[in-house]
Order: sequence, then C-alpha cells, then structure tokens
Amino acid sequence: MRDSLLLLAQVALMLRPPQDLPPSRWLMRMATAAYLLFGTWLLSDRLGVMTAFLMSATDALLLAGFAAFILALQGRLNRLLQTWTALAGAGALVSIVMLPLVAVISSLVGSGEGGVSSFLVYLLFSWLLAVNAHIFRHAFGLSNIFLGLAAAVIQYLFSEVMLAILFSSQLEALT
Repeated sequence: MRDSLLLLAQVALMLRPPQDLPPSRWLMRMATAAYLLFGTWLLSDRLGVMTAFLMSATDALLLAGFAAFILALQGRLNRLLQTWTALAGAGALVSIVMLPLVAVISSLVGSGEGGVSSFLVYLLFSWLLAVNAHIFRHAFGLSNIFLGLAAAVIQYLFSEVMLAILFSSQLEALT
C-alpha cells in the first residue's frame, strides 16, 4: 500500500511514468474513490454534496472515457488500468493540495484579498494539466510532452463543455 502511494506521488510529480504503477484493480478502485471523494469535497461548498458528487463522477467518466477511446484507437486498451489509476491518483493528490486553498479563497470572497490563493489554484491547475500531459504522453506512446499537453488540453476543454451542458442549471445558480 505504502509503495503504491509513493509510486502515485512520483507519477504526480512526473518522476515516473504510469506504466510503473502495478496493474492492480484494488489500487485503481482506491484511486477512483479518492478522486471522487476529494473532487466532491472541493465542489460541495458551492454546489451541494449531491451535485458535487454527480459532477465529480461525470468528470471521472469523461476522463476515463477519453483515455479509453484514445487507447482503443491505438490498440493499447491493455494500458487503461494503469493509465486511469495514474490519472485518478494524480487528480486526487492535486485536489488534496487544493482543498486548503479553496477554503482560504472562500473565506476571502468579497474582501479583495484572495489574489495569492487564486494564483496558487491556477498554478495547481497548470500542474494537473502538466501531469495529465505526462501520463497521456507515456500511455499513448506520444513522441514528446507537447503532444501529451495537446491531448490534456483537448480532454480538459471537452470535459468543461460537457459539464457545462449537463450541469448548466446548477452552475447558473452560482452566478
């Protein structure tokens, strides 16, 4: 367990490729549960627990579906278990780091003092995009990180559009 968590952290720090993770369904389930738990926690303050969970689950399905689609096109579907484990584990780790920042930003809303915290959230988002690019590069067998980054940006934009369509009424209520 400890070794698997260390490997996930190394993938999230872009020190190891996703194929170094063990092809373990147990680890994949734990990473998925953590992804859903921390994703829900991040969103629940503004959206409520049920909507936050549904958005996190939809996001997870879109991310896993994107990876599965590209891997299937390449005939590399056997890489999906480790790829999804890496994506979910890295996403959960970034969410854990982001939780205190989101709490600080929420407490400073309206005071005009949340600039540094907001900047750090954007920095963490950039880190997550870079980590997903790293994972996609290795999982999809891409020749360089820039192609992985293109895949990560395309996946992110697709997910954002789909979430906006599926949860438009809940998101409009926030404004």
